[in-house]
Amino acid sequence: MNDILSVTALPAAWTGGTVDGICSALLDALRSILDVDFLVVNVAGSGDQAEVLKERSRTNFVDAGAVIISDLVRTLGANIAVWPRETNVEHGEADLRVLIEKLGVNGKVGVLVAGSTVSSFPTEEDRILLHVAACQAALAITEAIRFRHDTRAVAERELNRIADAIPVMAWSTLPDGRADFFNEHFLTFLGITSEQAAGWGWAASIHPDDSRALQSVWMELLASGMPGETEARLRRWDGHYRWFLFRANPVYSDEGAVVRWYGTNTDIDDRKRFEEEMRRSAALMAQAQRLTVTGSVWWRPATNDIYWSDEAYCWFPRGTEPVFPPRSEPPLSMVF
Repeated sequence: MNDILSVTALPAAWTGGTVDGICSALLDALRSILDVDFLVVNVAGSGDQAEVLKERSRTNFVDAGAVIISDLVRTLGANIAVWPRETNVEHGEADLRVLIEKLGVNGKVGVLVAGSTVSSFPTEEDRILLHVAACQAALAITEAIRFRHDTRAVAERELNRIADAIPVMAWSTLPDGRADFFNEHFLTFLGITSEQAAGWGWAASIHPDDSRALQSVWMELLASGMPGETEARLRRWDGHYRWFLFRANPVYSDEGAVVRWYGTNTDIDDRKRFEEEMRRSAALMAQAQRLTVTGSVWWRPATNDIYWSDEAYCWFPRGTEPVFPPRSEPPLSMVF
């Protein structure tokens, strides 16, 4: 009776625990109660919850947990739902009597296995203890997995809200460069859904003249694992193209491998148009000076920076141009 009470009291200690912690505590409790050669609990992976395999064994069965599960699969098949509750399994030269408790409906959560070389195992008390422990553990593990998923979902929603609030287009990719997230600014600008943009779908919006150069820079970053940036035009939902500064930064694992890329696209179209207009104005001014044989000089008194146009040297050969002393006054332009 005391053993049953100790098993039924376990959930109180498991509240708020992880799957790994629940499995360890379960086996520690059962090891102090049951006289068996080994105990193994195997929880199936679910979503971002990795598979868990824990064991508690006597010296001659140390580190045999994975092998025991493999022996059961080899003997009984991979479908846990049809496994019997009790069976014999050959493990090396040992003939084991095994008691199997499925965790969850048809073992969907996992299995709890106890085994012994003693022919009298399991007793009726062993069966009751394992069954009660398995039921308690299945509920606790299911709740831990659900809590993990709920917590992760809440965190992802909060992260998405933050990403959508960033006043630039933000995105992330897998280590191989395939995109798996776009914030609302990105999707709204392109006028497509996240499903359409996923992977390389977004690349259809790159200006044809910029596609090859952008792809080349991106491949170099993926190969080097280093952050970088470049410029390219993207097609807006209405068909117009605008210039963007693409910036990408990698996130590394503890081993130094790239596990994810995060990036932003900043609209620089107005700046690019201004630069183009300045280049055009400079070209027109240079052409006008050539046609009218007019020279110009630009001087900033505070720093004594001086610029002479090519035509200005027609009036003052190089080396004979006037020297302007430094003065704290606004820049001065002269035309002659």
